[in-house]
Amino acid sequence: MKEIIKDVPFYEQSGGGVTFSGGEPFVYADFLLEILTRCKKECIHTVIDTSGFCDTEVLLKAAKIADCFLYDVKFFNREKHEKYCGASNEQILENLKCLSREKTKILIRIPVIPAVNDDLAEMTAIYNFIKDLGNIEIVHLLPYHDIHGDKYRRLEMQYELSGIPKESQNMNEIEGIFKSKFRTRVGG
Repeated sequence: MKEIIKDVPFYEQSGGGVTFSGGEPFVYADFLLEILTRCKKECIHTVIDTSGFCDTEVLLKAAKIADCFLYDVKFFNREKHEKYCGASNEQILENLKCLSREKTKILIRIPVIPAVNDDLAEMTAIYNFIKDLGNIEIVHLLPYHDIHGDKYRRLEMQYELSGIPKESQNMNEIEGIFKSKFRTRVGG
């Protein structure tokens, strides 16, 4: 809290606050809930950047404290999610439904990765899933970048997505899908 409090004048001037991200901030659920509560007492705006792959009960406790969630949705298709992310998205999607019934703002973030999830069927499925959920303020479509490829090389690990085109040929159509209901922005 000492580090956070030092920046209060900046938050007041900019209208900003604290974003808890990671990795996944819910890995440290007890710490996250405690620091959110302390920020709330100090009237500091808080945002949680999450994949939603966490315990629902803890997520809903955090929703009663945090001001906003940046919520990543990578796939609707469970098999693709398992293939590329290593786990089912069932909990992630269920948590998003639960979160959307709370009184917190939600900003959906969708990484758009060419040849992986940028097909119109996948994006339409994501749209159909979120279109009737509450509290979604905006959708950010995040263009793919490969800056982490160098990290893999330095760690002498194989980067599974090498050779992916840098830009989706479908970005305009994908943006159109989400713009039909949501404020939508390409980029984060």
